[in-house]
Amino acid sequence: MKSFITYSILLISTILLYSCKKYDEDGKRSWHKPEKRIIGKWFLKEFLVDDIDSVYKWYNLNNAIYGIVNWQLYNTNFTVKNEKDGLMIYIYLNNVSVNGLTSCQGCYLNTTSNCSLRKNKTILEFNTFDNYVNTDTLNAIYSIFGIVENDYWDIKKLTDKEMILEADRNDSKHLRLKFQK
Repeated sequence: MKSFITYSILLISTILLYSCKKYDEDGKRSWHKPEKRIIGKWFLKEFLVDDIDSVYKWYNLNNAIYGIVNWQLYNTNFTVKNEKDGLMIYIYLNNVSVNGLTSCQGCYLNTTSNCSLRKNKTILEFNTFDNYVNTDTLNAIYSIFGIVENDYWDIKKLTDKEMILEADRNDSKHLRLKFQK
C-alpha cells in the first residue's frame, strides 16, 4: 500500500510538472530558467501591428539636418547580455539608409537599454527609444516600435530558440514580435 501511494504521488507530480506552462504559447517546457533562455542573439522574424505584417515595411525618421533616415525591421538583431549591472539589450537595426543611400559612413541606428524580467518573469521590460547619431553628433530621438506603456512586453513564448513578445502601443495598436536564435 505504501508503494502504491508513493507511486501515485510521483505520477501526479510528474503530470503537474509537465502540464504547467509559464507562457501562453510554450510548446514544450525548457529546463533552463528564463534569465538563461533570454540571453543571446535574437533575430526579429515577425513584426505584426494589429495582425498586419509590418516587418518588411520601411520606417523613416525625418531629420532636418541630414534628410530622411529609413530603416526596416526584418532580421533586426536583439542581443541580450548579462552585464555586471544586470541584463542589457542591444538592438541593431539592419537595412538602414540615409537619403536613399543604403549605407552611410559613420552613421548607425541602435538602441541600448536595461531590460528586466518582471511580474513572475512573464513580462520583459525594455526601452525602445534611442538616439540617431551621425559622426558622433546627436541628430534626433526615435522609437522603433512606438510608445509602449511602461515599456512592458508580455512574454507569450520563451524557449531556447524562440521568443514571442506582445504589447499595446499608446495609439491602441497591438504589437507582436517573434524572434529566433
